[in-house]
Amino acid sequence: MNDSKTLQADIVITTANPAGICAAIAAARLGSSVLLLEPDPVIGGLNTSGLNNNEQHHMHPVETFGGLCREHFRRLARFHPDSWEKYPGWFHSRDALSIWEEMLGEVEGVTLLTNRQVTGLEKNGDRIQALLLEDGDRVEGKVFLDTTYEGDLLNWGEISHRLGREARSEREPSAGVTWNDEVIPVSPYDEAGLLPGICAESEPELGAASPLVQNMNFRLTLTDDPDNRLPIPEVAPGDPREFELLARAFAAKQIVELRKVIGLYPLPGRKFECNNNQQAILSLSPRGFANPWIHATPGERREMLADVRQQNLRLLRFLKDDPRVPDDIRAHMSRLGLPADEYPHNDHWPYEIYVREGRRLEGEIVLDETDTLGGGTHSDTIAFASHFMDCHWVERYPAGRDGFRNEGRLWRPGKIHPLPYRCMLPKPGECENLLVPVAVSATHVAFCTIRLEPTWMKLGEAAGAAAAMSLADNVSPRNVNVPKLQQHLREQGGILDLR
Repeated sequence: MNDSKTLQADIVITTANPAGICAAIAAARLGSSVLLLEPDPVIGGLNTSGLNNNEQHHMHPVETFGGLCREHFRRLARFHPDSWEKYPGWFHSRDALSIWEEMLGEVEGVTLLTNRQVTGLEKNGDRIQALLLEDGDRVEGKVFLDTTYEGDLLNWGEISHRLGREARSEREPSAGVTWNDEVIPVSPYDEAGLLPGICAESEPELGAASPLVQNMNFRLTLTDDPDNRLPIPEVAPGDPREFELLARAFAAKQIVELRKVIGLYPLPGRKFECNNNQQAILSLSPRGFANPWIHATPGERREMLADVRQQNLRLLRFLKDDPRVPDDIRAHMSRLGLPADEYPHNDHWPYEIYVREGRRLEGEIVLDETDTLGGGTHSDTIAFASHFMDCHWVERYPAGRDGFRNEGRLWRPGKIHPLPYRCMLPKPGECENLLVPVAVSATHVAFCTIRLEPTWMKLGEAAGAAAAMSLADNVSPRNVNVPKLQQHLREQGGILDLR
């Protein structure tokens, strides 16, 4: 017996991350019915999976955070109010979840479906007809929003997109393969050959195009509060050589403190947000993971998540227990554990991995490095970006027999720059009922200044409002009245004009 069914709504949104939630709220406020799909048991994307800051220390929040983005962070500030000044913009995943649930609960017309994984789509000519779910159900809509971090609908819908890094050019002097990190004088070889964590291929040429994207990792939450701390779980051993490179770095005193292995960002309540260390020898991001993740099926991604979780647990146990780790680092690690009050339905581990970059739409306009330098204007501006040009390392190569170095890292102070409505639109004729507010149309370099949750919140709100307006006016999203959209966003508190 086939129990599959067809669900319908005016607007269908693929993922209930911050962009998707803001899109759903914006569309519902304008009277559209919305189906908001989420593959995990909880909503909120990375905001509720360990990425616990609003990036205001790397952005220009006063000048650019408006609308639902500002509203979300304003509400979050009521938690731990005494410590908000000490930890400006930092919060807990559980608190972000409660705010997103609160904001969604205040609008009518949004149907939220959790634990519902999209696996494909049906398309007729230049329009998506329905999304296909893993459980066999179909979801029909009039307008669709791809809010996946990976840009999955671009792939399934055969819509023009890019993956990887463009070659260096006059317009993009930061593009392509980059060598911004020094050689680390630790041999990457043993008697068996290259150690794990090192690419066996020869170094690519500076500025060359590359199919590879920056790494991904869990943004773990740890605590040193004995009343809230759970022990790091025991885990089955992996390759005996797995952390040999790290052990050699300790022996050579290339690493002398824990935060040089895993980023430890203080949160209120004796918690720490953990990140891949930008210049790490080995950290939370496994090399060679990002591109296979983007190409994987949803089922394969679940297996990959489980594998990375085990690798991360082995790393934490190594840092806590292995005698090759300096005593003070082991002592520091022994004071840390998983928080009992976070991620209770996932063994206190974040639900999602941090997909910093996936596919990128190649649409009606492609933003590049020159657009990120500030001063430019667009008649269809719907938000502003302002983050650093931020790319974590991409690959790690041997540098002779006695050293290695990381490739791909970018870190440059950002400037405020406008984001045009067109950056969310596919090329004319490719898909006339799709908006893409996360995997926007940009080069790798430009995307590195956009790929932050606050920016995606603003783009999501604009996309949701545009989708609803297109239905009200019986036009495609491409033909939305942009001045009318801009005026609506301003009325909702959006910032479209620099003061």
